[in-house]
Amino acid sequence: LVDKEWAKKIYNKAEKADGGCHEFRTLADSIHKHLDDKEWAKKVYSKAEKVDGDCYDFINLADSIVKNFGDNEWAKKVYTKGENKAKDYTESIRLADSIFENLDDKEWSKMIYEKAEGKAENCDQYESLAASVRDNLGDEKWAKSLDKKAKELEDDD
Repeated sequence: LVDKEWAKKIYNKAEKADGGCHEFRTLADSIHKHLDDKEWAKKVYSKAEKVDGDCYDFINLADSIVKNFGDNEWAKKVYTKGENKAKDYTESIRLADSIFENLDDKEWSKMIYEKAEGKAENCDQYESLAASVRDNLGDEKWAKSLDKKAKELEDDD
C-alpha cells in the first residue's frame, strides 16, 4: 500500500459497510498491519466484538487482540463470547488451546477441555484432546484416560 490516503478511503468505505465479526476483524487486522493505525484498528475490533459471529470468529478476534495489543483483559471478554457460542468438540478444543496459548490460563483451559471431553464422539477427538491435555496442562493421568477412551472406541469399530 504505497498510497496510504487512497487506502484510508477504501478502509473507510469497508468500515461503513455491513459486516460480521469476521469482516470487521480482518479489516482491523489490515488497518493495523498496513497503516499501523492502532487507534483505528481498536475501534474496528470493537465493532467486530459487538456484531454477531460464531465461536471461531470470537476466538480469532481475541487472538488478534492479544497479538496486536497484548490486551489480555479485553481478549478474555472476547474469548468468553466464543465460549458461549461453542457448540461442538472442535470449537471447544480450539478455544481451550487458544486460551492456553495466548493467556496461559490453565484453569480456564482445563474447564473447556472438560467440556470438550463431554462433546467428543470418536477416537480421533479423544486422541487430540489427550495430546492437548498432555502438552498444555501436563496432566498425564487425564491424558491416559482419554487415550484409553480413544482405544476403546477404536476397538469398537
